[in-house]
Amino acid sequence: MQNTRAHIPLLVIHNIRHLFRRSGTRALAILVIGVLLLVLYRTKKPSQIPVPESRRGVHLVAPVEKGFCVAGDPGCKEGKTMPLIVHLDLKGSPPTLAYLKKFLPFARDLGATGLLIEYEDTFPYTGELAVLQSEAFAYTSDDVRELVGLAHSLGMSVIPLVQTFGHMEFVLKHDQFAKLREEPKNDWSICPLRSGSMKLVSEMIDQVMALHPHSKYVHIGGDEVVNMGHCAECAKLVRESSREELFRRHMIAVMSHVASRWQGIRSLFWDDMVRRWDVQKLKALSSYGDPMVWGYVDNAERLISPHILRNFANAFPKVWVASSFKGSGGEDIDWVPVRHHVNNHHSWNRLIQKGLPSVDNVGGFVLTGWSRYMHHYPLCELLPAGIPSLAVCLAVAAAHEPDALDTHQLAVISSKLGFGANIPLRNEPHLDDVISGLKFPGHETYAIIYRQTMLKQELGQVKQVFNGHDRAKFAERLSQKAVKLMEDAEVALAHVYAPPIVREWVRTKLSPILEWAQKHA
Repeated sequence: MQNTRAHIPLLVIHNIRHLFRRSGTRALAILVIGVLLLVLYRTKKPSQIPVPESRRGVHLVAPVEKGFCVAGDPGCKEGKTMPLIVHLDLKGSPPTLAYLKKFLPFARDLGATGLLIEYEDTFPYTGELAVLQSEAFAYTSDDVRELVGLAHSLGMSVIPLVQTFGHMEFVLKHDQFAKLREEPKNDWSICPLRSGSMKLVSEMIDQVMALHPHSKYVHIGGDEVVNMGHCAECAKLVRESSREELFRRHMIAVMSHVASRWQGIRSLFWDDMVRRWDVQKLKALSSYGDPMVWGYVDNAERLISPHILRNFANAFPKVWVASSFKGSGGEDIDWVPVRHHVNNHHSWNRLIQKGLPSVDNVGGFVLTGWSRYMHHYPLCELLPAGIPSLAVCLAVAAAHEPDALDTHQLAVISSKLGFGANIPLRNEPHLDDVISGLKFPGHETYAIIYRQTMLKQELGQVKQVFNGHDRAKFAERLSQKAVKLMEDAEVALAHVYAPPIVREWVRTKLSPILEWAQKHA
């Protein structure tokens, strides 16, 4: 829903214009009242007092002693912990190494204990795989070593993620690997039975693991293999056996390679392709790896029942769970809907309590932060835009308690990030949000995205309310704002991203606003 309140001044001006066409003192009185309301609105200053968020759909409770601590909080109490892993989706908008060197210590201070790094085409592959590197931006081997070394020095574990089945577009789009596609015109997934498929994914894993000497796990993907079993050879196996058997064979082959080539390393895989399997079928995989059960909706129980979690717990030594702190609210949104993600984490706490004997069964709680829904899709939320959400969601995940967010914790986190009031949990920004004084890594980009989101809302109101001369007048103002925002965005985003990423964001997120405004001015 559009934020109508943010555009009260536009609506007031629009109504005043029509009053000039009326006669009599009543019209004059209404005109005066309208002007006074406009003046009061413009002079109202945002509240600097933290406001309880319970009326916005997120339940806050008074401070209580729990097993969660915010770093730097003198009231911190030791308690139960589980690994809290932050997902870095580098395929969409890879930050520079300089920015990541600021982000990692900050994430560690917020409570993160490790990283799940999804490099995709930003990894410095060599040899025959060198073609996989993105033309826009890729890290060097020294970059990866420095990043992994920094995480290790901070006491943070690192789990690299290598796609080995579905989500293989960044590999299969290239001519030399197109023959390995499950379907000739679809670069989504690899054919598990094609000669050369295992050689390819094994080499990808080996090159990645060689630069992660401290890692105890590798994530091999395995999610959303929707077109599995479509080629002639795979279809024959499915007819003679089942799709489950086809999936099982490939995953065991990949995990067997990890176990034999990288002794002591255990594989992790996304759960959705085996979510409905019974315990006996799941146990066929348990010698090789552990599932990572993912659900990013407001209420994870809509996708995953406690019974499903219990099945996994009965089949595997550990069950990993994956929530979302950004990148799951829409494929092309920019402002992170914090309330949505907080609710998602509350639901995971409830689900863990209902479905697992204890938090000791959880191998790790992974907070995913997607940058693109798929390789060929547009950018969604940038990492700096998601840091306030990440901070709050880490607190919720660490608390182990459903349906409650401590008011003291929220105030401490908000202060740590430099907010003048509590972090806005609402799903859309408001004019009274306090964003000056922010002090987290990339706060300049966060402020740009706030302005861009407000500008999009203003564009929507102009389209809805005004026509003719009035539309042209406001379109001219929008044009001026868009030009200034583009200039400021190029400076702010350069603190986080390389020039190609900055140009893509400006082109896809701001240029359409400017083009519409110039056309209608």
